[in-house]
Amino acid sequence: MKNNLTLYSAFLVIGLILACCSVSGGENPIETKLVTTTPEESVYIPPDFILPPAELNIPAPKFTATDLTGKKVSPADLQDQVVMLNVWATWCPPCQHEMPVLEAYYQAHKHTDFVIVGVNWEDNQKEIESFIEEYSLSFLFWMDTDLDARRVLNKPPMPCSYIIDRGGNLRLRWIGEVDLEALETYVTPLLEE
Repeated sequence: MKNNLTLYSAFLVIGLILACCSVSGGENPIETKLVTTTPEESVYIPPDFILPPAELNIPAPKFTATDLTGKKVSPADLQDQVVMLNVWATWCPPCQHEMPVLEAYYQAHKHTDFVIVGVNWEDNQKEIESFIEEYSLSFLFWMDTDLDARRVLNKPPMPCSYIIDRGGNLRLRWIGEVDLEALETYVTPLLEE
């Protein structure tokens, strides 16, 4: 397991270095993807470059957040479902870009007890609700006002996605944007378990 994580980390670092080196100073930044932790800290990734997820089999992260009705919630509340936790922010360009993809995948698979939860610790409720309306999103959104998820997830770059299986185990972790092909390749088999 440790060797797999080390190997994945090495591939991730090499991929990010290659991605950074391939962006020239004169290239239009709109034509690149962005992985970021804050608007000031950014790593550009070439278009159509999707990192594979880290494949894991460990207990799911435990944290509490608040849903948009003000209720305290936790990943444990969604047991017996396959859950995608997507860490995002309204100001994050790749987060904005992947939201329609997440919505399409959710609509295609929600009948299989699949749930997506957008986890946000950057924006206030009004900003989140405006974003949901603008992008016509129907999956769940949680606010991490106490920064519990941020602490437990170790402040991941955005976007970052975690897939929890029906047994409550964290099975996949993506850093960066995902596309439909990657979701079908890696998540759909977990829906069939």
